[in-house]
Amino acid sequence: MKTVEKNTISEYIDNAVKNTATTLGIKNVMAYPTISKIVLNIGFGHDKGNNQLIHSLTQDLSFLSGQKPCITRAKKSIASFKLRQGEPIGLKTTLRGKRMYNFLYKLIHTTLPAIRDFRGISAHSMDAAGNYTIGLHDMSVFPEISFSKERISHGVEVCIVLSNATSKSAHILYTELGFPFVKEPHG
Repeated sequence: MKTVEKNTISEYIDNAVKNTATTLGIKNVMAYPTISKIVLNIGFGHDKGNNQLIHSLTQDLSFLSGQKPCITRAKKSIASFKLRQGEPIGLKTTLRGKRMYNFLYKLIHTTLPAIRDFRGISAHSMDAAGNYTIGLHDMSVFPEISFSKERISHGVEVCIVLSNATSKSAHILYTELGFPFVKEPHG
């Protein structure tokens, strides 16, 4: 893989946005579909009481995103889930600007192709506003996370949030960015 400088990553995304706008015939710059933020989420699940695992996941997510994640807490108690109000239930971090562009480039060109038996992502997994959520079962596919035998594999959810987009314009933008969509059979 060729090395890309940080300035060219933002130019690469800006070019994809401009190409999408010309394809759709949008002339107003303020109406271009753009990526506004990327949110990374981790839920603790059954491991919500394990402070050592929570600390480890906090470090992993901070290595992955380049910033410290915040702990999400339960808003109310639910007895059937053995959940108490204020108890930590997950981690999240929001990426914007250069960190968002760098993470998106790394996700598309390094991380997704590194997944074993990867055949592409579904084009039907976006909502009506064009937001796309990718759930990865193991964080060790990212190059920043070191894989060790004593490490417990944990998943991460990547939510890409767009502004000024519909599902059609979002699909064109994601294709311009180089998202590896599954090829649909013609039938």
